[in-house]
Amino acid sequence: MRGARVLTGCLALLALAVGCDDDDAVGDGADAGMTRQGPCSVGESVCVEGRLRTCLEDETGWLVERCDEGTVCVEDACVPQVCEPGSRECTDEGVRTCAADGQSWSSPTACPTDHGCLDGVCLARTCTPGETACGDKVALTCDADGLRWNRAPCAAAERCIDGACTAEPGG
Repeated sequence: MRGARVLTGCLALLALAVGCDDDDAVGDGADAGMTRQGPCSVGESVCVEGRLRTCLEDETGWLVERCDEGTVCVEDACVPQVCEPGSRECTDEGVRTCAADGQSWSSPTACPTDHGCLDGVCLARTCTPGETACGDKVALTCDADGLRWNRAPCAAAERCIDGACTAEPGG
């Protein structure tokens, strides 16, 4: 008989535990909700796990909101992102990477001397900046970073000679 009571008591506790949830947010849980995690002061805001928590007017809990697209939660407010987290870009000094919080850039990492930077990646130079060449009725000029050839098609009565479009003799 005692074993049955212990088993019944354990089952009752198990049923209560299954009904409990660690997430105390009220609402749809996707973008916003209210949470009852203790008292707070009206006007108080804080960022927790990337979401903005603002104290409810009755000071009994928090309104939890996700920041709008293009903003991140920093300290106690949603602020515009400086950059897309993890993105990379070229600077005069090399390649820099956006921080995970989208609020700052890393110090640039210089590309090797025989490389240039294109779309956040160091690439081997394909030409000397300012160098000229000819293609099929096209004058080519190496761009400033030495990574691409800029094309300038020659007119119908021209041809490319020494990297420049010139009039055909007798044309």
